[in-house]
Amino acid sequence: MRLNKKIRIKEIKHRLIELDKYLSEIEEFIPSNEEDFIYSGIKKHGIYKLVESVIEEIIKICSMINSDLKLGIPSDEDSIITNIEYNKIISKEFSKKIIGMKSFRNILVH
Repeated sequence: MRLNKKIRIKEIKHRLIELDKYLSEIEEFIPSNEEDFIYSGIKKHGIYKLVESVIEEIIKICSMINSDLKLGIPSDEDSIITNIEYNKIISKEFSKKIIGMKSFRNILVH
């Protein structure tokens, strides 16, 4: 596959900057041990929300790549990820990690 199609690099870079901010906030606020985390109340919920935002940004970036490279019309979020994996934009291992994160996000939301 030729990757000479136009990709929204500027927007992807912006999303990566947002990802970095979310990850920095998580790192700053995460308690040092599991017990403190379990009993951290609102802080725990804030961290969950930040993790959810990280996962959303990753999926948005994948969706942009899928769309910009016209890799196919996805039927769901998993097919966005498998489309970019199939076209060798990301590795199979990274694809599995994203799908795993997506599953974790679904647990957080419900």
